[in-house]
Amino acid sequence: MDLYVLGILWSIGGPIEDRYPYFMLRHHERYFLDVVREELNASTNVFVGESRTGPQYKLKLFNFDLCQLTQYGWQPRLCEQRNYPNIPEHANFIRAYIELHSALDSLTIRQRSKERTSPRLRIYGNRYFLDELTEVLSIQVQHNS
Repeated sequence: MDLYVLGILWSIGGPIEDRYPYFMLRHHERYFLDVVREELNASTNVFVGESRTGPQYKLKLFNFDLCQLTQYGWQPRLCEQRNYPNIPEHANFIRAYIELHSALDSLTIRQRSKERTSPRLRIYGNRYFLDELTEVLSIQVQHNS
């Protein structure tokens, strides 16, 4: 499986046990759903649905083999302890995850009555996942230095 797509599925997807079970992807940006739809050659279309935060795009994947994700150690999004996947390459997975679960803003630092503004990248997620992500990023930085 393409690791960028894996990052999207890991980040915004989850199984829905309904009358007709399916794997659901939801996000406020359609781009990510279109990438998955094209990569998996899904027969369903992206549609707009409502959420408590406003309109969002949705994609239902019927007959999705959850084993495609569980082989990497996937757990549901709201699982108390959600781990980083067991994958051989990291760059594309991390790129997708950070595109979906981060914010770039600024931080005001005050020292000795002086202020300076510094850029800040916030990455959101489960504490266990973020600990493992930090470890992977640290190893990648050391390896490429």
